[in-house]
Amino acid sequence: MRVRSLADSAVLPSRKPFFVPDFASRFTCRPALCVRIDRLGKHIAQRYAHRYYNGVAACGLVCAHEMADSTVCDDADARSNSFDGALLLGDFVPYDGEPDVAVSLTTETGASFAWSSTGLPETLHAVITELSRYMTLKMGDLIVLPADDNESVELHIGGELNATVAGVASLRTRIR
Repeated sequence: MRVRSLADSAVLPSRKPFFVPDFASRFTCRPALCVRIDRLGKHIAQRYAHRYYNGVAACGLVCAHEMADSTVCDDADARSNSFDGALLLGDFVPYDGEPDVAVSLTTETGASFAWSSTGLPETLHAVITELSRYMTLKMGDLIVLPADDNESVELHIGGELNATVAGVASLRTRIR
């Protein structure tokens, strides 16, 4: 499992505009699912992990392609997706333990990408258990589960990005 830590300034809440930085000319966004930790925990057993969260949100991971080592935005260069506003975070919706949760991103041009997280509870519980071995999880911590593949939507100035999680609108961001 690969874990990346992001600064608080990398999180951009829903309905706040994403201002395109000037250090790159091409930005894309790929879907992800975010879970917010609701209680303090260390060394959490997998069977109790469900007690540490109760909502999920759709989010988008923005990537600056000129900074990435390859033409596909991957995890090779953390700088390509760890800048201010790089995590577009949607509103949290209640999560009742459904095994499949779908996240979809749509732009103003009609470009869209949908991703379904199959077996979400098992995956999420394993991540919470593993992370809590090395650090204390605190209220308000965010765990982001990105899409497995590298498909993404292109971001353009003047556009808008919308995302849903489990069919509920979660994210709306204007690109400026």
